[in-house]
Parts: sequence; C-alpha cells; structure tokens
Amino acid sequence: MRLQNSVSTRCAAFLCMIASLAIGGCATEIDTYVQGWPTLNVTMHEHATGAEIWSRCWSDLPLWQKLLGTIPIACTWVDLDRGTCDVYIADHTFEGTIHHELEHCKGGDHDGIAQAIFDRWKAKQQAHPDQAKEGHAPAPTMPSPTALRVTPQPTEAQN
Repeated sequence: MRLQNSVSTRCAAFLCMIASLAIGGCATEIDTYVQGWPTLNVTMHEHATGAEIWSRCWSDLPLWQKLLGTIPIACTWVDLDRGTCDVYIADHTFEGTIHHELEHCKGGDHDGIAQAIFDRWKAKQQAHPDQAKEGHAPAPTMPSPTALRVTPQPTEAQN
C-alpha cells in the first residue's frame, strides 16, 4: 500500500506540473530590466473575453506550449513607437501573472527579447532621426503572452 501511495503522489505531482504548463504563463521569470526603456502609457484590458485573449495571445505562445495545449490567460503588447503597453487579462487571473505582465510594460525582460526589441527601436531612431517625435520613431511591437515573441506590427506606411 505504501508503494501505491508513493506512485500516486508522484503521478499527482507530475499531473499538476503538466497542468501548470498548460495554463499560459511565461516560461521564465523576469530577471533583468532594459536600461533606457521609455515610460509607456499602460492600458489594462482586465475582463478580456476568451476570444480576445485567444486572438491576442495564442499566436505568440512558443510552439512547445501550444503542443502541450496551453490556454493563454494573459499577454502584453508593447508598442514603443506609440509609447503604449496593452495588457490583456482574463477573469480570475493570478495576481502574480498580472504583476509579471505589468513588469513587461516597465522594460522587464527574460530571455533577452525585450532588450532586442529596444535595441532595434533605438537603431531605427538613430537611422531616421527626422521621423522621431518626442523620443519615438517607427518601431516594432513587443507582444508578451507571458512568453515573449517578436512580432512586428505593420506601420501606417505599410498599410
């Protein structure tokens, strides 16, 4: 009987681990902040519908999370050009997840992705100083469904 309880406990722990991976969350914690990150206007979309979360967050999940059947519950879209940060939060999202997403608005980074986005933005500012207006130049956006992936948004010139 003791062996069965031990196996049951290990199986339960394993299933809990798999379940936690299947709920959309960053694969890593924020470990650095990008130096020089601009202050952004934050808009919280706190009661985003499942469809809105899905359309905003799903495409930016890493493949391994998609294969595990991850259901995104929050994501952040940073647009350095416009100086905006939109945080999409599903109902009943954990406070830790909300805090994590808000930290992306402040330049919180993991895996070096926010730094890469910022560096590209600064390079565009330097390459096109005539287009810069109050510290903003055409720049890529930074989506973060609690797992960042670079997906540039089309600019007005591309539309």
